[in-house]
Amino acid sequence: MRLSSSHNIYSTVASITGLGRTVLQSIVTHYGAQPFTDEKLLRDMGPGYSGAEYRIGLYELIGQELVRSVRKGWGEKVYFIPAGHYFHIHAALFDLQRPEPVSIGQLIFKDDQEQPLPYGLRIIYGLAELLHNGLKLTSKGVFPKRTIERCMLQVDVPGELVDCLKLSSFSGTGTLSFDLMLDYLVRTGVIERSGQTYAIMPDRLNNFLARIEDIREAWLIRFWMEHYALRYPQLSHAAALTSYWKTQEWYKMPSPTSESMEQWCALMAGLGWMEQRETDEGAAAYRWLFNPRPEPQGTLDLRSDEFASIHLSPDGEIFVPLDVPATIRLGLELIAKRLSSDVMTVYRLDKEYVLRAAKCGYTAGDITEFLEYASQDKMPELLAIALEGWIQDIEIDSVPLYPLPTASNSKASHVHTNVLDQDITFERKFDSLFGEAVDTESYTEIAAPQEPHAIYQGLHEIPCVWRSDMRSYHHSTRRELLERALSWRIPVKLKISDSIVPFIPERLEGDGAAWAVSGQLRKAEAVEKVRLAPDMWDEMMLIIPLPAKV
Repeated sequence: MRLSSSHNIYSTVASITGLGRTVLQSIVTHYGAQPFTDEKLLRDMGPGYSGAEYRIGLYELIGQELVRSVRKGWGEKVYFIPAGHYFHIHAALFDLQRPEPVSIGQLIFKDDQEQPLPYGLRIIYGLAELLHNGLKLTSKGVFPKRTIERCMLQVDVPGELVDCLKLSSFSGTGTLSFDLMLDYLVRTGVIERSGQTYAIMPDRLNNFLARIEDIREAWLIRFWMEHYALRYPQLSHAAALTSYWKTQEWYKMPSPTSESMEQWCALMAGLGWMEQRETDEGAAAYRWLFNPRPEPQGTLDLRSDEFASIHLSPDGEIFVPLDVPATIRLGLELIAKRLSSDVMTVYRLDKEYVLRAAKCGYTAGDITEFLEYASQDKMPELLAIALEGWIQDIEIDSVPLYPLPTASNSKASHVHTNVLDQDITFERKFDSLFGEAVDTESYTEIAAPQEPHAIYQGLHEIPCVWRSDMRSYHHSTRRELLERALSWRIPVKLKISDSIVPFIPERLEGDGAAWAVSGQLRKAEAVEKVRLAPDMWDEMMLIIPLPAKV
């Protein structure tokens, strides 16, 4: 069975019980989606089970395709949860756990506390600056300093918020916020590099712009979870736990809480996806403004010639309601000056910005047709005359990098969709500029052993009775059984005072007749660390853990 959907993953995780589930929980919390060795797993697992039992649990997970087993070249074998499975597995294991919600009456609201713009909207503003300043690179292969500075005015995220991502600026400028925007545009194929320039990919850009705000921001949250949080197990664990919180519902940060949880929530608030307040007890409280767990719903065509329109005033001010399509917002960024971004965004069409637009290749006719399309009305006569006057002496000799949407070219550009187009997925389609969150591209898949003789080297050499019956043995033979148990990291059964209990040997101590074994007795109520001399039990046998048949 291929785990091709979240439903398959949920049902598979639900079928895992006992030790397999314990091992899976440990992998999720200790390593996230990062590779690990079986030796590291055995060191990090808690007491109560033998190394072989943990390995068998791991092999069961490999057989169910929840964990992959690979080798890099001739190096050692490593394991990892596939990145695309991690958040689904986490949800199935932790059953959408969430803290107790708090009522709005328990929160303190301060008048001077500004809510950052949603990051997706800031990307649109940053993209407009890229289009204004051009997509050509310097001889060093980076964007010019002026272009970066202009974009940073739109997409800057405080350094203390993104520090938890532990990313280094790849542009060599130290401007991580710019690099994060560029990484998203490149990773999703909105822009592609060719030599010393980038080029806009119109279909992918329109796909991004076509989504209504809630869907656009939701998929961006998911992008940050899958490409940045997944790099660090503790951060991915925090991202997964917070993603179970209901949208628009306030939650008080649990006490105590992890540093990663605090960092992730602060970052989400800084990106405009969460809102942060304090409770009347002084505790931090957060709520999601957008759904962090979007799921594709199949193809949904909401194509329509009706959309929220802008309002043009004769003095050049442009009023933009919240639900105006992003294609129109981008167009306005390219021709007008944004005065405010609130419930109603306000722009002004003035000479300075119109001349700037003309240098990018936009004619008076382009601007007029766009504004009339966006307002669904004729342009005010005085404004039309002013526009012609501002631009009449400008010689326009360039082609715009992005055509302004008009009635003739935008029949589909304002389509609102709640799904990702096939060109923009979170599979490995376009390389990340930061490198992959989980770099397993050069690994070779290897199968986990399933047959007993492949798991336990030399199994055929021992007497069958050692693993089939409880027997009393000479002290020297008892030591032989324990040596074999230690080499295979398996438990044994011991009969002590008429009780049969599993025992996990950890080391043999002493030689000759005065030897002893230290380890863990696995009793019903607890695991007990003990040191046993060979005359302290009556009978024994080896326990050979084997994988369940998948």
